[in-house]
Amino acid sequence: MIRPPHPEHEATTILARHALILARLARMDAAGVTIHDHLAAARTDLELLDQRSMIDGTGRTMLAHVLARTLAGAPGSPRAANLDGGAGSLRTDEDGFPILRSDPTGDGAMQGDPGANDRRELAHHLDAIVRHLSHYLDDPVPHAAVIRRSADRAVCLALNWLPREATDTERHESTDGEPGCAAHAKLRGRKGPDRQGWWQPVAHEWRGGILGVPVALCSGCHRFAKRVGREPSADEVAHYQRVGKWPRLHEAKAS
Repeated sequence: MIRPPHPEHEATTILARHALILARLARMDAAGVTIHDHLAAARTDLELLDQRSMIDGTGRTMLAHVLARTLAGAPGSPRAANLDGGAGSLRTDEDGFPILRSDPTGDGAMQGDPGANDRRELAHHLDAIVRHLSHYLDDPVPHAAVIRRSADRAVCLALNWLPREATDTERHESTDGEPGCAAHAKLRGRKGPDRQGWWQPVAHEWRGGILGVPVALCSGCHRFAKRVGREPSADEVAHYQRVGKWPRLHEAKAS
């Protein structure tokens, strides 16, 4: 059997790459290199991931805490105790016969890793920062802008894995208990006909805004968010409900 990639090694590589970036930025600063505004902002973002985390009292970095959370249920990881069965537990196969010894590697090959995509994206953005740092002195402005965007995205990904309270939108539920479109939920407290149809089924998740927090939207609101770069306001949703199309907008198209 081909063993799946080991997520522990993947996380260690991400931490090492992050440390390399911070060390390289510190050397550039010490050498008197003029740090472009975008690059200085990116450095602030990256240092946020290097702050000592007090969330669980371990004193490890915030990035290490985030990676630990993404590994909590990763197939093949020693931390994924649920894949290996507890002591004294009885597992059976599809025919009802007991399985006396579990196979975490085999189980891991058959199960998805909920944090794998975010770990891969974190690694991608940290790799991009390393590449553009090596060319920064040749043409600072465009490389600094790319570094800034990647650093900001890395922080957004990390914040998604940190403990937080549910938002008001996430607490809104339809009459049948299913969460609805976050943009349409803004109509819930309004009076008059605009309130009708405040619940719409979720079709897509949109990551946008300053922190990149995922927002559940219906198909129409998701198309609006992708085109404009933000979720629609309550007034815009109400106009869409009445007229069947969005009001004329002047915002630039989101990248």
